[in-house]
Amino acid sequence: MQETDKPTFEEIFRQNERRIHYHMHKLGIHDRQGEFYVEGIYAMWMAYRRYDPNKGALATYFNYVIRHRLMDKLRKQNRQLSVDVGRTQPVMWLKEDAADDAFWERVRSILTFNQWKWV
Repeated sequence: MQETDKPTFEEIFRQNERRIHYHMHKLGIHDRQGEFYVEGIYAMWMAYRRYDPNKGALATYFNYVIRHRLMDKLRKQNRQLSVDVGRTQPVMWLKEDAADDAFWERVRSILTFNQWKWV
């Protein structure tokens, strides 16, 4: 197929749009803001541009690129969410009871005066 015979991205997109939804469903992604759908479109665009007919079918390449791009975005979003949650959670490991007092007395007996100031 020559470059002029190559279908446009719009035609390819209309034919393969459901692939994005399929992979979002398989990965359990609920996309309220449309971020993952847009990421899927971008993945399809990049696959369309990089596609080499000698290496295999376009549909297989679309499936591979879209799925992995969505998984990367999901990982990134989950990592960011865990970082954000970690920042908002207060440190609650200090409690006022007798068992904790005994623990801190043991810690204090091991440390020097200056080390204890930092604890």
